[in-house]
Amino acid sequence: MKILKKIGQILLCPLPLLLTLLLQVVVVFVSMLALAFRDPWNADPYALFMEQYDIFMLLIQGITFLIFFLWYFLAYGRKQSLTPLYRLFGGKDLGIFLLFSIGIYFLTAIYMGLSSVVTPDLMEEYQTMVEESGLGDLTILSTISTLLMAPLSEEIIFRGITLNLSKKAFRYFWLANIIQALFFGIAHMNWIQGSYAFLLGLCLGYVCEVYHSLFAGMLLHLLFNFMGTYGASLISSLPFPDLVYYLFMLVVGVPVTIFCLFWLRKKKNPPPRPAYWTGEPMD
Repeated sequence: MKILKKIGQILLCPLPLLLTLLLQVVVVFVSMLALAFRDPWNADPYALFMEQYDIFMLLIQGITFLIFFLWYFLAYGRKQSLTPLYRLFGGKDLGIFLLFSIGIYFLTAIYMGLSSVVTPDLMEEYQTMVEESGLGDLTILSTISTLLMAPLSEEIIFRGITLNLSKKAFRYFWLANIIQALFFGIAHMNWIQGSYAFLLGLCLGYVCEVYHSLFAGMLLHLLFNFMGTYGASLISSLPFPDLVYYLFMLVVGVPVTIFCLFWLRKKKNPPPRPAYWTGEPMD
């Protein structure tokens, strides 16, 4: 019976990922069907969908957030209140999170540069996807999607539900963290974005474990996305050769990331665990 129970716990781990992908397919299908009925003479509802991608992305994120928040709330914290943010993070914590996001972004940018040289076909495919979807455009809707909805929904799905299911199924946190990060990468549905999302997922899972709070993952996720959206635009506008950019990112990104990881590892006296956001089941 114990073996069957353990197998069941393991099989539950990918359930949030599968449900997320299913929701995306259903919403996209229903949206394209609605577009086709609205304009029956248009032979390409997909083109109409991509023209309004920001709106539909927010719709997908909103529906996903509501469903998984309900799952998380019912499973782990129906009767608990939220711990105020000021009790979780001090000034040093916020500074470390900012530095950590910069370090991770710089390492990600270096990886993207290497990918454009080593796997140009995959990089071209990724860039085409970004251009067609308008993900690279800085609009109000894209900003809300990137800086608000993505950290909220993805942290609940992967660092909230998936990580806790994996911790229950496996004995060690490091293994559970790898599993949730792997699923987080797969959810992005392309090799380039999925591979650096895997590394980001490891860091997000780690800070959630250190602070015993999903707020930690949400904050770091938000800062990373901010760097990837607005920081990238600022850096690319500077009149320097690409080699200078990458050398600067390497020299700064590696030590900053290592420093932040050591600081987090040595962090003492973490704040009390708020059961509502830690994934501790209710009695």
